[in-house]
Amino acid sequence: MGNGTHKELQYLMNLDNKHWVAIVLDFANSEILYSNSMGGKDLKEILSWWTHIHSGRKFMYGELEITSQRDSLSCGLLAWN
Repeated sequence: MGNGTHKELQYLMNLDNKHWVAIVLDFANSEILYSNSMGGKDLKEILSWWTHIHSGRKFMYGELEITSQRDSLSCGLLAWN
């Protein structure tokens, strides 16, 4: 990704074995996109560190649109957005 072979990494991440969030690392545009259906925990610092280590660049940070979660079970489904 850092050398331009791959342009994006998209994945779901589990927080504290309880909650799923969506993350897109866009290396072509130096952008980190993140969504969390419950708001809450911000992974900006960790993701910024990881992308900088692997690319040597600073990344902008943005949010993916996501529906707000109103229960304790829907995060896995909503994270796919």
